[in-house]
Amino acid sequence: MQLQHFILTMAFFGFSIEVFIINLVLVIPTFFLIRWLTNKIFKSNNKLRNIVPWIGTIVLVPIIYFSFVFIWIFSISYYPDRTFDKTTWEQKPYERYELTEDIIESELLIGLNKDEVTELLGNYDYTYDENHWAYGIGFVPGIMNIDPSVLDIYFENERVIKVSQHET
Repeated sequence: MQLQHFILTMAFFGFSIEVFIINLVLVIPTFFLIRWLTNKIFKSNNKLRNIVPWIGTIVLVPIIYFSFVFIWIFSISYYPDRTFDKTTWEQKPYERYELTEDIIESELLIGLNKDEVTELLGNYDYTYDENHWAYGIGFVPGIMNIDPSVLDIYFENERVIKVSQHET
């Protein structure tokens, strides 16, 4: 009965049962490891041997849990940034996002005319008007990325003045 109340309390604060189970899995080995270390270090002080494992577990488990969450978030949102390569751009349209940072930061397209952009990147995928082209670059990895991204190219007087990227 008390376990049900505890689970309902956790759910009230936004924690799912999975978080409870993961933390329970972390608590047990952490507690016994700290208790083993405490018994080795504080051989003569029984009070410390009883208190330190509890306090250490209460402090360490959230740190361990959030470290795992951070590592997981970082791993699913990581992607390599590659130097722009025309062949890769043409052959892997769903992985173009790996090339866009180089295009933007190196200002590769700034000052080019529309024909030069078309020669380098191919025909645009979308156009908002004659001075705003967009190229599909695929799905940029991330937690909440459910929409494909595009590379926006802005022209003024038939020359590229700005290049940016956004999610559609």
